[in-house]
Order: sequence, then structure tokens, then C-alpha cells
Amino acid sequence: MKRTVPYVTKGKWNLKLPDNKPKFNTLEEWRTTKGLDPWKRQMFALKEKFPEGWAPKKRLSREKMEELKERRRLEPSLNNTQLGNIYRISPEAVRRILKSQWEPSAETSKRLEAKWKRRGERLAEILE
Repeated sequence: MKRTVPYVTKGKWNLKLPDNKPKFNTLEEWRTTKGLDPWKRQMFALKEKFPEGWAPKKRLSREKMEELKERRRLEPSLNNTQLGNIYRISPEAVRRILKSQWEPSAETSKRLEAKWKRRGERLAEILE
């Protein structure tokens, strides 16, 4: 399968405006620019908030992620901040989990379950 994005450009933020709109180079200018697409505005905001990239301090197991998605489906009035407080993760982590459509295959699911089991055993050893 051929890559659609060359490997050398993967991870680089190429967020230039179309030729008919003014160009800018600094992240501060995206806030004042009119007519910026919402997805591009979100990308600039995330780049400003996480300059080194996304690296959450706490991770949820696949089981907890499914539980979070189900809870959101049953209680749509809860926002990301409230869900983050319930699961003790950041609202950005909640947003990314809810946005994700990835479902593991049966083989991958078994491998991930074994990985989380080993992780739990390691944590138990450390806490003893």
C-alpha cells in the first residue's frame, strides 16, 4: 500500500492559507485572522497547546474507552470536562477518545488485553 503522505513530511504542520488569503508565520496571528476554516483554527490551537505533540500522562484501557463512549451515548448532556472528571483524564483525552472510530480486530484485541494485564502486574509489583 502506497503512502499518501511522504514519510519525511509526516508530523510536520503545514497550515498555510490559500493564496487569496493573507499568509502568516506565527501562531499568534491565527487568532486575529478572519475567514480561517474551523478545522485549521483547531489545529493551530492544538499546536499552541501541545508544542511537542500529544502525550497524555494517563491512559485508559480499551474497556474503559468503550465504557466512556457508552456513557456519552446514554448521557449526551455530559460535556468533555465532566466526563474527564469522572474518568480522571483531561477533556482533550476525552475528545480524542470520542472522536476515534478505530475498532481492534480479534487478534489485536487479545494482544492489547494481554498487554494491559502485564502492565497491571508490573504496577502491582512496583506498589508492593
